[in-house]
Amino acid sequence: MPPIATRRRPATATKPVQTKKKGGGAVVVVAAVGAAGGLLWWLLSRRRGGGGGPPPADPVVDVGDDQAVILDITSHAEITIPFSVVADNPVNLVWTRTSGPGDVAFSPLGPNQERAEFQTPGTYFLRLTAIDTTDSSAQGFDELVVTVNELLLEPILVPGELKVDGFASYTLTRQLGDTIGFVWPVTNVGNLVGAAFIQLTEGGVDVGTGAPFPIDPGRTVDVGFNPVVGLPTGIHILMARVMEGLPPDGIAVGSAQIITLTVTSSPILAPVGLPTINGISGPISIGPGIRPNIFPISWLCQNSGGASGLARLRVVSSPSFSGGTVIGTLITVPGFSTVTLLLAVSTFWTAGSRVYTLTLTMEDEPGNILGSWQFLLLT
Repeated sequence: MPPIATRRRPATATKPVQTKKKGGGAVVVVAAVGAAGGLLWWLLSRRRGGGGGPPPADPVVDVGDDQAVILDITSHAEITIPFSVVADNPVNLVWTRTSGPGDVAFSPLGPNQERAEFQTPGTYFLRLTAIDTTDSSAQGFDELVVTVNELLLEPILVPGELKVDGFASYTLTRQLGDTIGFVWPVTNVGNLVGAAFIQLTEGGVDVGTGAPFPIDPGRTVDVGFNPVVGLPTGIHILMARVMEGLPPDGIAVGSAQIITLTVTSSPILAPVGLPTINGISGPISIGPGIRPNIFPISWLCQNSGGASGLARLRVVSSPSFSGGTVIGTLITVPGFSTVTLLLAVSTFWTAGSRVYTLTLTMEDEPGNILGSWQFLLLT
């Protein structure tokens, strides 16, 4: 009796990258002889489950195109796989990893959608097999290739020093409902061309996203950022960082910089820098014979609140000048600005030298001292 030849698709078939493989698992009779008719009938009967009707066709499976994904900073990545199955009868679906460097976790997302999760970079072959529930020998499958790439932790963009309102400061005060404005120089040290944006978060929640800006190779961009931040009164710890890409999605590059934000309803006045006498900073000695005997004292005042505030200078000397205490005029300091407070002090020049110990203070309108500074004046 001549032999009967059969052919099955290998259970662990592989394929080159970007090549999809489809198939079924049916037994195919390719040769028979009349004298073996009884055996041929027996084989076909077994294939059909003992019934007299035709066997079910192999299901047709389609898992879509190959995909690529990037691991996040927690070494996790996931994809959604849309698929379709055409079959004569209900089928059982089996997802398997036929090759790849790590485990793959499969979970259904809904009708005709599967989620695959990865923790190891590399190339994976994923297979969906559909098995006929009335005849398990009627099977079909399809594969896709998934490329899992590592997250590029080396920063492409390097942020400079965060400057809030022109000051290299991370602490600022805003009135309720006001915005935050700062400038951040960002350098593209890589060769990528594209876009980036600045994101401001509090506790991982986005509270402000800047407009995209170009990231040309070797170029530094001073990025202005003025997001509307609807935060309640109190102290807030915010994180500002550069995101490569386009909002709302992006990959964080560089380290985050912290802004301590106080939201209040009152202006906050503060002295900035050192007082200057005749344009010179620091303790001053004016030698005998210098004329005239009037010298100016100036001091910068910063208003980091949104409302206008009033401030003035006061100087007290020992021994005292004529009049004892010299008080400057109240000057209006607009919200979120810096102004120069000026005070003119006169002395009675006498023969010989005299040393004055001066105490300069900056006060708000009610007379609260915002800062003080002491120096010697020799005439």
